[in-house]
Amino acid sequence: MINSLRTRGTNILSENGSIFLFAGLGLFLRFWQLGNKNFWLDELGVANAAFQSTISQTLSAANEHIMAMPLDYVVAWLTARISHAEGWLRLPEAIWGCLTLWAGYKLYTKLGDNQRVARLALLMLALSPILIEYSQELRFYAPLIFFFTYSMYLGLEAVEFSRPRDWLVFTLVTLLGIYFHLYTILAVGSVLLWLTVYFGKENWAQRRNSFALSALVLAAAFLVAMFTFGGVYAERKLSLFMYERFSTFLFTGLGWWPSFPASPSGWLLGTLFMLFALVGVLTCILRNSVGRTALLFYGMVLQIGMVILFDILRNYPLLARQIVMLAPTMIFFSARGVNWLIEQIIDRLKLTIKSPLLTIGVVILIILAAFPALNDYYQVKKGSQQDILSVLTEHWQTQESIHVEVGALEVFAYYWSRDSNKQSLVHALTPLDYNSSDKWDYPAPAWLVINYPPSELTEAALRSAGFVPFYMPPSNTLYPQMLWRRK
Repeated sequence: MINSLRTRGTNILSENGSIFLFAGLGLFLRFWQLGNKNFWLDELGVANAAFQSTISQTLSAANEHIMAMPLDYVVAWLTARISHAEGWLRLPEAIWGCLTLWAGYKLYTKLGDNQRVARLALLMLALSPILIEYSQELRFYAPLIFFFTYSMYLGLEAVEFSRPRDWLVFTLVTLLGIYFHLYTILAVGSVLLWLTVYFGKENWAQRRNSFALSALVLAAAFLVAMFTFGGVYAERKLSLFMYERFSTFLFTGLGWWPSFPASPSGWLLGTLFMLFALVGVLTCILRNSVGRTALLFYGMVLQIGMVILFDILRNYPLLARQIVMLAPTMIFFSARGVNWLIEQIIDRLKLTIKSPLLTIGVVILIILAAFPALNDYYQVKKGSQQDILSVLTEHWQTQESIHVEVGALEVFAYYWSRDSNKQSLVHALTPLDYNSSDKWDYPAPAWLVINYPPSELTEAALRSAGFVPFYMPPSNTLYPQMLWRRK
């Protein structure tokens, strides 16, 4: 029996079957329920830009968005020529997410000789909730993740072999990626660190000169992109931690903390990823502190620092999604940590059941740990517009005004205007007047749509103005709003 299981384990995890199995699982999860969720504010901004009649109008609208590079909007505009449905417009992002599985596996196999690490990393990549989330969101993060990951692979290839065509491909792919998202250029930092491994060795001058030429071209492309298409930034001073604490920025961006409302069991997968990543990083550094996997980690630290510096220089707050392109790289260290655990169990306990069967058990445990997190993700609602529409349809009277907090108003108007029977509700929507001396002092009867949860000051002001809560969003709502009424 044991020999039979061992043989099956070898067939599954030591041959190409596991690669296709894990990649197929990742493809399925990225397309599953692709159009089930409504657009939220930032997605709707991209959609409205894509709905423009011409490319020039789309790029003009994109220039109002922060960090918006043109190529992602061009793809969205081409997609919108066929349909405006949520699932269809998100289709390119899902494809980019699938391509990341391919790019990630190529990077994982390049980083080490252990094929088990590469396959385990591919499984984790397929199951990563944050990577699935951004593969199903109409924004520029899915192409960023792909191009950054693939550029890392191509950069390592170029440094190792230093053939002119390798440097050319790395430069062209990274340049293309920059015009999807500026942060693709951060892959150059890891390439620079990998270059130091070959200092003083054969063909060092050739490697150095090739890298310098590539970096010069990419820096020029970056500057042109930033000042031509970089979008608008806030003129007033914004706090670096205006929206997220540093821990949220770091742990969520690396794929360890859920980026959406999650149950306690939904934190299990990310916690395991984090613990194994710490083990993986430590083992890499202890085994060879200047090896290319250790340098990969140093590069991540450098890249996070560059993102923070860029936010400071451009007067923009930290957000976890700004470092989401590092999640596939951190998954490699998680896989290294899992592999180390497997090796320790085999070596110290001197098991007669060898690694293939033990690896199968680990794979099953990872999949089981992923189930609660993925279930939480697919159950999440984006915004409260549909629930609030149902409440107002039943209780709203024609003479009652509906005041909506800035940011949610566009989403509400977009979805409500689709129903010809709801036009009176659409006409009743007005933005909250934040310039008023008392922005909550609206004459009764009135409804207010406020982002949830409101601050203590906001809630106290609403209650003192005579408003009472009428609708509370469910706990699994991302970007939620609540409804207040004043009779």
